[in-house]
Amino acid sequence: MMFQLRLHDGTQESFPYGDIRRIRCRDAGSIQLETFSSPRTVVTIEGRHLQELAAHLGNALILWIEETDPRTVDRPEQMPTVTRIRVELLPKD
Repeated sequence: MMFQLRLHDGTQESFPYGDIRRIRCRDAGSIQLETFSSPRTVVTIEGRHLQELAAHLGNALILWIEETDPRTVDRPEQMPTVTRIRVELLPKD
């Protein structure tokens, strides 16, 4: 089972749930996923009201995550919103 990241620039990346090493939710606006994949990767998801998303990732219930188009102005403030997804490769030890 995999989950897919859909970036605003059209890029799509998929990761197997089995590679997730840790999910860290610092607050309702930031989630970090660390993977066992080769090379090891950290995915940072930023936005608003993301606690439920973090819980669903922990239960492998998410198929895809998409960055919100910054031109969207009619989105309710209380609705969960992903404003940025960063994928960073960790240096080899």
